[in-house]
Amino acid sequence: MPRKNQSWTEYKIVNGKEVRLCRTCGKTRMSKPDGCSEPKHVKYYEDRKLIEDRFKQNHPGINAEYGKRWRESPEGKIWLLEHREERNKYSRDWHLENRDEANKKMNDYYYANISYFAEYSKEWRRNNESEHRQSQYKYRQSCKKQVIDKLGGKCVICCESRLDFLTLGHPANNGVTHRKEIGMGNTSYVFLVVNNFPEEHMKQLQVECWTCNCSKQRAFWDLDEKLITAAQKYWKKSYIKAFTVLGNKCAHCGDSNLKHLTFGHPMGNGRKHRKLLGNNPQLKIARMVIGELPSDGFELNLECWNCNCSRLYE
Repeated sequence: MPRKNQSWTEYKIVNGKEVRLCRTCGKTRMSKPDGCSEPKHVKYYEDRKLIEDRFKQNHPGINAEYGKRWRESPEGKIWLLEHREERNKYSRDWHLENRDEANKKMNDYYYANISYFAEYSKEWRRNNESEHRQSQYKYRQSCKKQVIDKLGGKCVICCESRLDFLTLGHPANNGVTHRKEIGMGNTSYVFLVVNNFPEEHMKQLQVECWTCNCSKQRAFWDLDEKLITAAQKYWKKSYIKAFTVLGNKCAHCGDSNLKHLTFGHPMGNGRKHRKLLGNNPQLKIARMVIGELPSDGFELNLECWNCNCSRLYE
């Protein structure tokens, strides 16, 4: 039994150092008193922690500066190298057990030095442009795969399952209004992943291949001509004439369904061409092909929507 009013043992050698141990829990006085009922141990730890916190508050940067000098010293480098695995394991375990605290510390540090990080990021992107583009592409593809897999992983109409051929469709045909909320293209995938696949948005979506999705805009081609407008008749006539001139089939996969075809640019300059044409570029291209408008020198071919849009991911 410990003597009355004596909470600590005599000095003992622990890890090569003389320390006193708590008679109740057997830990050193500096150890956190988890489960220890010894009042003096608890008070000693709290007082010591309070002093350390006050010192850090009144002398910001001293510990960080000392640690930096030690890590750059020869003995520090040797010690860090010898204990690399041990330190990594401790860091991983601590972050798993204190995830919220670790995230808060990182966020606080980031926003306290946001101008530095913004400048550093800008400079890195300028010096590593190709690497930055590649990393962004991989991230966007990862987000797309997560969303597509969450919604079934294949086209609900034709069962196409190749990721590059798939996109998001709206069974209620409300894509115009919904894209204002979640963004267009790759932005929508990132939005859904970052916000943990919100149910109110996911239930408005379904997986479709590019061909099934884009050919819906030509659904009126199957209707009787008495039921469609004069403008729709003109568009249909112009497209069919232009497709006939260009061979009536996809230059890559041979698809000959006219509703599945569009105009491609084998030289990869489609964006530039569409920008020059302005509004209704597809109709203007069709009129150029059939001779109603003068050609502007851009090379054209026929491609199905799948082959055309999948080139975005090459």
